[in-house]
Amino acid sequence: MGNRLNKIVDFEDLKWTPLIKGFDLAPVDGDLNAEGGPFLLSLRGADRAKIPAHWHPTDENITVLKGTLLVGMGETFDETKLQAMNAGNFVSVPKEMRHFAMSKGETIVQVHGSGPFQANWVNPSEVQPPDAAPRSNGEATLVIHAKEGKLPNFRQDRKEKCDELKPTDADAGPGAHSFTRRGGTVDAAFPTRRLSGALHSPWD
Repeated sequence: MGNRLNKIVDFEDLKWTPLIKGFDLAPVDGDLNAEGGPFLLSLRGADRAKIPAHWHPTDENITVLKGTLLVGMGETFDETKLQAMNAGNFVSVPKEMRHFAMSKGETIVQVHGSGPFQANWVNPSEVQPPDAAPRSNGEATLVIHAKEGKLPNFRQDRKEKCDELKPTDADAGPGAHSFTRRGGTVDAAFPTRRLSGALHSPWD
């Protein structure tokens, strides 16, 4: 049967990418974008981080590895509908079923299924972009993963003390484009169109 242990993935080697506010994603195995191909990924959530109501085009199979994932079904995030999944618990969410979630404590879950892995948001305005990581020189960086190298458009929702928005040379992984705002933060910059895919920005 050959050596079936030739592809051990060490948790410490996972490459985490900010997904939405409070949640990071790391591919573990397979191609998340391949039609009908198997995939395995990990999601890491900060305490009380929320995933707004959404659905997937394929079944989503979730196993909690650490912490507690609170899961609810419906078109709108409602804490009264949340059910607790503790470490070791498993749930299979059928394709196109509207659902939402929140982490309790630092939470890590494993998701497997058949690609493509896509999140379709019921109300995109509820999706908050990931927090920008501060840099040593005081700048803040927002990483956008755009499909096929296309960059989203940006709009400014409120005034900020920012001098410029420019590309940087930061290596954020395949298909990523990193932007830096000098003199301010990036939390008011949002893409204006939806992008789909595992590591692509889910915002409108």
